[in-house]
Amino acid sequence: MILMAMGQHNNALPYGILARSSEERNLTRVLSTWSLALAALVIASTIFGAVHYFSSIPFEDQWDAYIGFFHSLADGHFQAWWNPQMEHRIVFSRLLFWLDGKVFGGLNIFSIVATFVLMVGLCACIAYESRRQFLAKSEWITAVAILSGLMFLWVQNDNFTSGFQNQFVAVYLFALLGYAQFSKIGDHRNLRIAIALLCGILSALSMANGLAALFVMSAQAILMRRPLREIVAVTLVGAAVAAIYMHGQTIPVLPVDPAMAHVHLPILRFFFVFLGSPVVFILKSNLVAGIFGFLTFCAFSSLVAYLYFTRKISAYHAFLIAGYGFVVASGLGASHGRWMLGFDAARTSRYTTPALLSYVLLLMLAADALPRRRTLVLALSVLFLTLFVPIQIRALGHSDRLPYFARADMYSWKLAVLGQKIGLDHPELDAGIFPADSHERYVNQADYAAAANIGPYGSGWLHDAGIVNFDPGKIDQTLCNGSLDGTQTDNVGRVSTGWVIASKYRNGDVLVLLVDTAGQTLGYGVSGMSRPDVRKAVAGAPRDSGWTGFARSGDGPLNAYAYIGGKFCPLGMAKIS
Repeated sequence: MILMAMGQHNNALPYGILARSSEERNLTRVLSTWSLALAALVIASTIFGAVHYFSSIPFEDQWDAYIGFFHSLADGHFQAWWNPQMEHRIVFSRLLFWLDGKVFGGLNIFSIVATFVLMVGLCACIAYESRRQFLAKSEWITAVAILSGLMFLWVQNDNFTSGFQNQFVAVYLFALLGYAQFSKIGDHRNLRIAIALLCGILSALSMANGLAALFVMSAQAILMRRPLREIVAVTLVGAAVAAIYMHGQTIPVLPVDPAMAHVHLPILRFFFVFLGSPVVFILKSNLVAGIFGFLTFCAFSSLVAYLYFTRKISAYHAFLIAGYGFVVASGLGASHGRWMLGFDAARTSRYTTPALLSYVLLLMLAADALPRRRTLVLALSVLFLTLFVPIQIRALGHSDRLPYFARADMYSWKLAVLGQKIGLDHPELDAGIFPADSHERYVNQADYAAAANIGPYGSGWLHDAGIVNFDPGKIDQTLCNGSLDGTQTDNVGRVSTGWVIASKYRNGDVLVLLVDTAGQTLGYGVSGMSRPDVRKAVAGAPRDSGWTGFARSGDGPLNAYAYIGGKFCPLGMAKIS
């Protein structure tokens, strides 16, 4: 019939429509191919970055939330599962920490892998809910590729490199799973509502902003014009969860940065920088980030208003709108609690996860609400993702022309825990992994971890430091190549440096023993320090072949031995310089 109708009109309109459709189909195929390539590149490089920047050494909050958690359990304080971490009750993350420690050796590997699994689940949830909204499979593939690429961008490096950060993904995954179930009003309605409520509770048990999940679900019910009893039920459950959650809770009050003391509308401005935080990694401007966050907020709000007043809100739309509403609630909560730290606090790497999620939800809503502009929406989204791809090169690690991007000098972390474990503590190094004003608490947790053999203290060089003593009967010169370059004094003792390359058992950092002329072990060192000069001079030398060690004070010369395979490989002798 269409062909007959076309034949009845002697003009170029039908041909133009067909030509345009053909062009759009070709463009869609190009977008699909390009977006898949971008997503593959982003995911692969981010996984590489997580491996490259991996460290089993606890960092900042993890000393309390991980080591301190096991410490409390060992002391019989089982309320540690429920104890607040700042304003959060991270019950779900503690379950992951417990599994990491009890089943996987506490090396952070499981916790970081869990973050990736949770992120895959978040992407899969959105992809699954959108599968029937795209008539053309190629369009759906393009949308899924874009959302996957955005949600795995390296701008979230803090969340992908720290085992403590899985909560930042879990809180949004559980909320969206709940909204997906609640948006369906077909079969098994009561069961779906129960599952939705359970997901909302799990979101709250991930982070404090999860408390908003059930109240956003109440707004979702109103938006969908659900029965009053359902709206009341969800609201009452949310209120009950909040009351239990906040019982005995003390919200910390942070000091106000003098630069923020006279800023007008600081919470609102912080919120828009929060929503635009990924843009900072491209344009390095809080103002531009705030403007971009404001524009995306206005765009989403306009789409919601259009759909609501034209009575076009579907179950799928309600799912997307609720998800965005939860991001907004989370952003407002973060703004209320963190604005006093300054706008730079709104652009931290960990906050880019909800911001990127908001862009994904905007893309999906615009693509469905504006079917005649779907190709344009997808094309702009692919362009947006393309702009971020150059940042992925920072996930590939250090080179002579490319600085570290993830976290600061991670080798100093090794020296911090090494010095503390062998009784030659250097507080200036400790400050790199734990706040300097809480140094005593760090020492307490580190002492417990060493005594209980938790995580990195349970095996490898950190376990052996302070325990292994030099044995002249076990010297083997064939196990390594290296040197002791020199020894100096500091306010704690002696500091020695050099380089070492293991000829055998090259499976990690090398422990170095510092020994006096009588054969007494006076200190220890560890490899992993960048030595580009050694790499240039010695064929096959790794970039991080340098080592630094700490020894007790004294006047005599020191010998250095690499501890490899249970034997000692000599590195040389040096006097104090």
